[in-house]
Amino acid sequence: MKLRRREFLFSSFSAGLALLAPGLAGCGDDAVDAPRPQDADYDPMRVVLKGPFVQLAGAGAARLRFETRTDEDTVVVLRRGGANQRVVPERTVTDLDYFRPILGAGALQDERGDHVLHEVVIDDLEPGEVVEYRVEQWGDEPIEGSFVAPVAADAAFRLGWIADTMLPFAPDSIRTLAAFAPDVVLHGGDITYDASPFDSWNQLMHELRVLLRQAPAMFVVGNHEFESQDELDVQYRRLFQQQGDPGGHTNYFAFTYGGVRFLCVDSESSPGRLTDEGSAQLVWLDAELEAAAGDASVRETIIAFHRPTYTLSKHAPGSLAMRDLIHERCLTHGVRLVLAGHVHAYERFEVDGVHYIIDGGGGALAYDPDEKLEEVEALRPGESELRVTSERATGVCVLDFLEDGTVELNRYNAARQRQDGSLPEPELVDTLVLPARS
Repeated sequence: MKLRRREFLFSSFSAGLALLAPGLAGCGDDAVDAPRPQDADYDPMRVVLKGPFVQLAGAGAARLRFETRTDEDTVVVLRRGGANQRVVPERTVTDLDYFRPILGAGALQDERGDHVLHEVVIDDLEPGEVVEYRVEQWGDEPIEGSFVAPVAADAAFRLGWIADTMLPFAPDSIRTLAAFAPDVVLHGGDITYDASPFDSWNQLMHELRVLLRQAPAMFVVGNHEFESQDELDVQYRRLFQQQGDPGGHTNYFAFTYGGVRFLCVDSESSPGRLTDEGSAQLVWLDAELEAAAGDASVRETIIAFHRPTYTLSKHAPGSLAMRDLIHERCLTHGVRLVLAGHVHAYERFEVDGVHYIIDGGGGALAYDPDEKLEEVEALRPGESELRVTSERATGVCVLDFLEDGTVELNRYNAARQRQDGSLPEPELVDTLVLPARS
């Protein structure tokens, strides 16, 4: 039988890497709950493996989702306005021929067979409403979490940005971001990596739980979502379908939080990428930008995608066609901030008053953000001067949208968890303040 690329790599290197796995699979001392064979009620096929996670689904609506391996009722208790409501989520069963063996004691690999996605639609949300939930999973402790519905257009809130969450170092960035208690999380793509012997969707979603149980999380599509075994469809699209406002697409979508309009673009798909004239995505983006510019309740519009249009790293020179297309639209519609990942480091550019933030420091090994600096400068003299700062380290961005309209972005290097489980103060390496619009 022909081995898939990942299974070949795993079989080739597992013997040597297994010696390192207890420390590397490190997803921290509390990384993976050990199986409980002594408990007769415990059945790993019935407990929640992915989630629960919440995604925004348009004005006044959100979706709570989680995945198990068996097709049976699981009760969710929603607490809103001091009252409890017991609901049984709708279920969708998919038989997946998707397998990712990974290293690490107690690691959660991806296995073939039935996968059951449970979903509860939570609607009629009031601005800033706090919703608490409890998933009463069979044979294990209930899972509790909460989220804050999108706040009013003039209220303050915090967004957390994280991208390129490769294990085994992703938990450092995840815990660093969680410590800042964002109201909403935006993942910039490359959720898992097929080539990593520690990465699986089950394991990464498990590591994300500290973020997923405190805020809605939206996921931009990255190039590593287009890997083997039809991963784009059976994992990314299946789990995150219908994220954002109605009228978008799973790969590109929009949502509003606190009067800020986020336009999340697919920089990876072909055909249909932004540079294809008349593509559905480009038509969608233009309509969204026009609508946001004409909406008095929108105080800021932010564009986010995975593959950066400005970088001096090994990914330079990038897509100049996409760069021109995005930059022209930013200038036309007053977009001041663009977010991207892909580069396993941090870079910040300012071009004609548009600020380009590139941060793919979610866990993958950091590399030199200056690798192509000389080559880019030779091709396009003066371009390197557009970069304000850079940092070769894993980390995350925290964006605060203040009541007066000021936007403050801070980049923090990921803090390494101590042996006792505590987290040191993360290092602040860059700050950008955009004053309120006049």
